[in-house]
Amino acid sequence: MFRLLPHGLPKDPEYPTDLKQLGYFVNDDDEIRSIENPKYYFKYFINRTERYNERQRESMNTAIREIVSSRLAAEGMQTHLLPLGVATSAPHIPILASTHTSTTPRTLLLLGDSVQDLGILALRIIGGHGGINAGSCVDFVKYVHNQAGRPAVILANCGKLRWNRRQGKAMTRVSWDSQTRESAVHDAPLYEPAVNTVEGNRDQKAHISYLLSTVVPALCKEGGKLDVIAIADSARYVCEVLDENWEQLGGRMQSLACVFPFHDSKVNQDSGFKTFLLERSRGYIMSESPPGMGVFGPDGGREAWQWGYGMNVYGLPVEVAEESVFPRHFKGIVDWMTEVAGVEGYVNEMVVEVDVEGVEEVEGEGWGEELVGAEIWETEAGRRQLRGEVDGVNESEVEAQQVKDEAEKDTPQPQEENTKEVTIQPENAAPAHTEGKVDAQKQAKEKAEKGIIPPQPSTTNDRTAQTLAGATAKLHLLGYDGASDDRPSSTRTSNTTSSTSASISSTSISSNSSTSTAIPPERMERLPSYVETDEGEPQVKLSREERAAILQITVLSSPVRGKEGGKGEGEGK
Repeated sequence: MFRLLPHGLPKDPEYPTDLKQLGYFVNDDDEIRSIENPKYYFKYFINRTERYNERQRESMNTAIREIVSSRLAAEGMQTHLLPLGVATSAPHIPILASTHTSTTPRTLLLLGDSVQDLGILALRIIGGHGGINAGSCVDFVKYVHNQAGRPAVILANCGKLRWNRRQGKAMTRVSWDSQTRESAVHDAPLYEPAVNTVEGNRDQKAHISYLLSTVVPALCKEGGKLDVIAIADSARYVCEVLDENWEQLGGRMQSLACVFPFHDSKVNQDSGFKTFLLERSRGYIMSESPPGMGVFGPDGGREAWQWGYGMNVYGLPVEVAEESVFPRHFKGIVDWMTEVAGVEGYVNEMVVEVDVEGVEEVEGEGWGEELVGAEIWETEAGRRQLRGEVDGVNESEVEAQQVKDEAEKDTPQPQEENTKEVTIQPENAAPAHTEGKVDAQKQAKEKAEKGIIPPQPSTTNDRTAQTLAGATAKLHLLGYDGASDDRPSSTRTSNTTSSTSASISSTSISSNSSTSTAIPPERMERLPSYVETDEGEPQVKLSREERAAILQITVLSSPVRGKEGGKGEGEGK
């Protein structure tokens, strides 16, 4: 029996954590590009085995974290370990805060989402179009520090809440799954919340609560004001924490901005916090509306997903991914917070619900416009026109037009040019027939113009009976019953009681029909012995004559083969 020993398993891949050794560099636009081909950004898929791609990405992220940390330190951001005063060897969570936090009267707290590293906003921007500063908190910190009064910044660490005892550092869920394993096919290390978390910061909500209740009073100036920006899931947890502890935390709060909120304002219990949301808070979502324009108010909008957040909701430009929205459009949020800080007793404006995507104009519904086809019955304009409430196509005109169309369809069309008929009719019968036909057409046209509806068949069965009767007469006239396999003779004398001229006409018709409408046996479709209804059950047995009548369309419209047609024409001549 064979078995695979541990040393036979594929080794876990290792990659350097230096940007240059990974094959990348930072160009003049602060973007990470490939050394081999500077036109390309970071390449994630380097191997068919996903484990190799994950390990290379973690090495790249490690190099990015080092670059971002050094740049934030150059902007005056200092690292603090939580819980405050903990030793570096003990489990801890790092955060970043401005060095002048204790002296400035205003501090801005940024609560990121639960998947990013400390100081990182969007890795897709850092490793792609935009650059390192744009995808991290570097540009954000610079912009806040340049505001009037130089506000301080505290960067929370809502993503790195897992403590790795072996490496002695906190990490995100992605980094936890990407750490070194015994082999490339082993499972990730087991995560135990009781062991691999930090006291007082075991989850995202606990981390936010610790920041607001302990870190802010310890680091910020006494009596200073706090502005909070929360992204995605952090927006939900900060609202829960503030609602539960508004009496202790509400005195320092100055404004709140929730980017992509999804909390329900109905669960809020504290009346003071509800008033704060209504007067000094904002929500931000991606919207087609102009940036900064209100989309809907505290009670929600017209769409089902626009439920009430208890605050006004404003639009931000649409991006491919949600994580790219705040890094690219945070300036409007910071400017609003600066406005709130500069106006004593600031209260939000009233926002009414608007159509974000606008109203699309539907062509063909103008008043008084004549619609074509069945669309007139489906539109409000058409229904109003039919009721006679507005000018346009009324009911009588529509029905008259339909009757006229049906009459034109029932009128026999002239035969093709290549079909030659040699029909001899009586001298007295032909003019009478032509004049009667012309008079009937004129009468039908005059009735259609006046809106008079000619009598229609009462039921479908009567119409079917008339069709069958007419088809049977035509088939007898052609000398072919439609159900026989034998071809009719080229000449046949009709058994009628008419005059000699009528006999000559009948003979000519039979002779011509054999050349123009006769169908070879191999082209004749056999008729089943019953007629299928909608339910598929046989209902009525048909006689030979009835089957011939049903086959009228096949008999009258089937094409004639070229050879036989040519032969028939020769015989007719």
